[in-house]
Amino acid sequence: MSRKRTLSGSLSSWVSRHNSSSRNMLQNTDKTQINSSFPRSNRFVTCPMCEGLINEVSINEHLDSIACQSHKNAQKRVKIEKNPLPLKVDTLDEQLCAKSLIGLYVFDDFITQEFESDILNYLQHSEVFTETYFNGKHDGTAWGVKCDLKNRCTYPQQREFPEVISKFIEFMREKLNHIDQNEISQWNPNEANAIRYIKSKGHSLGAHIDDRYLSKGPIINLSLLGECTMTYRKIETPKPSGKATKTARNSQNSSSLKALRDLPDTIRVQLRPRSLQIMSGTLRYHYTHAIDHQDLIDPTRFSITFRYSPITQKNQV
Repeated sequence: MSRKRTLSGSLSSWVSRHNSSSRNMLQNTDKTQINSSFPRSNRFVTCPMCEGLINEVSINEHLDSIACQSHKNAQKRVKIEKNPLPLKVDTLDEQLCAKSLIGLYVFDDFITQEFESDILNYLQHSEVFTETYFNGKHDGTAWGVKCDLKNRCTYPQQREFPEVISKFIEFMREKLNHIDQNEISQWNPNEANAIRYIKSKGHSLGAHIDDRYLSKGPIINLSLLGECTMTYRKIETPKPSGKATKTARNSQNSSSLKALRDLPDTIRVQLRPRSLQIMSGTLRYHYTHAIDHQDLIDPTRFSITFRYSPITQKNQV
């Protein structure tokens, strides 16, 4: 028995030294070199919440884990207020100063009626929509790079942005540059998809989280023509099993996990025509979003969602 404990102790000591050495090696290695030299299943990426180096295959599961949510870096990103809902005021300048504490921003009248008409004219008369059942039943179309969710890859641009969409992206980036958040102000989309909701056809948007590895940074969408209510639901915080270690139980009781639990389980946001919505931070990574059929207020609604998804290099596939 004592020999077994000695072997176990030696193994444990070796693992500790090996892990420490590995961490130092990764920290001192350029991330681009890591991505290009490791086989696909052993590539490491930086977690957007805890900032740790995580195997890219398991990044989505990691984001939902206790280890990530209880980390001190993740704790800094979870901020609490008694009423953590976005402040809705009349002017854009005031809204830019009214920062949401969970990463949700809603800007009413972000564009003029004339600009909305230009975009709608293109969508209704020059774009072909296809019925889809991906994340709910609705009609869709897309431009820019192509994310392959099954193979975990992003391919080069499939379709160029239409001129009116490119014009809107330029306008949007200029406006958002005033937000004192690098994640938003330095964001530059290379992918967009438009959805057409027709209430009489039973359209909706199913509850989901946009991929948290392939798409980096915030998710931004523009509402057009019709009004709706979007529902956010918090992902259930994982709990350690009955045989969990003391470390796991302490992690579960960490202030960052308590902060997540204190956030509202459900948030409902009214999206009016010409409004811009930004999903970032805690909301982006820890809440699903959906539009139930009954929450489509008007007969027809269009939305355009913008993302930044880095192209997967050939030596990464």
